[in-house]
Amino acid sequence: MRCRTLSRISLATAVVFAKENGDQTHHMKSHLRSVPQPRIIGGEETQPTRYPFTVSLQNVQHFCGGTLIASDVVLTAAHCTIIDFSEVTVVIGSHTVDGKTSMGNEVEKLGVTRVYTHPEYNALTNNYDFALIFLDTPTTSNVKYARLNDDAQVPSTADTLTAIGWGDTSAGEGYDYSNILMEVDVDYMENEDCDASSDSQDSYKGMIFDAMLCASRPGKDGCQGDSGGPIIIKGSDASQDVQVGIASWGYGCASPDFPGVYSRVSVGYKWIRNRVCRRSLDPPEWFDCWEKKTMSYRFAYNKNGKRIKGEIVRNNVFKK
Repeated sequence: MRCRTLSRISLATAVVFAKENGDQTHHMKSHLRSVPQPRIIGGEETQPTRYPFTVSLQNVQHFCGGTLIASDVVLTAAHCTIIDFSEVTVVIGSHTVDGKTSMGNEVEKLGVTRVYTHPEYNALTNNYDFALIFLDTPTTSNVKYARLNDDAQVPSTADTLTAIGWGDTSAGEGYDYSNILMEVDVDYMENEDCDASSDSQDSYKGMIFDAMLCASRPGKDGCQGDSGGPIIIKGSDASQDVQVGIASWGYGCASPDFPGVYSRVSVGYKWIRNRVCRRSLDPPEWFDCWEKKTMSYRFAYNKNGKRIKGEIVRNNVFKK
């Protein structure tokens, strides 16, 4: 029985989590493929400024990717949130994991104030593998945020998708994580065909749900270290890219029999938008959060009844 590869965090992080939670390290190693883990197989280095919305989640070292969708919000995979986020740093604007080469602006390293996982997330099946990370301070970088797909008809079998990450670059044993951000083009696959994937030992039968999407191409895939990172329909530049999925899981990496599996953003879109609109200090305009915006002027008075100052009061009505 081969190991099961779900989304993709590093072995070191998995072992730390196992120790912190009283689990046996051997159990974590033997089921490593069940642990979300980010990496790009058969890809190439990205242009340093091409995907400024891609972020690295680090706890001593890189363990997952993510996507900046607002100045203070990162979208990632729920399986990437199994560790204590009080020790996690979100690295924004870096082309390299070590932060020595930027994507054009100054590299920022921010802390985390809150993490939300999708209420229907199932750790056993990785269904609804969505999570939102709220930063302790908004980024000050002039970063283009990723636009999220809300169309259930997208992607289609005619679409080429691009997976992005700092994960493993070798499908063999061991770990060969990339210090530079990598990308790889893969082909979208209908869920019914993905569910039929099998070899002489294993099968995806019954494991591919509506909240997932699959993609593959011979010799190309994401892998350990790419978990939580985006898979997109590529536009002419970052402002035209549309994120359709989040790196989630798979059997092996670049397997000829098993595609990579991603969380389908259109399914999680309503929950993502709701959380961002209600909790973000600065939700992007394209989320269209407000039904209407009204403003009034409120004055303050001193103890003698004299008006001393005024302020604008914004009354926003959330659009559900």
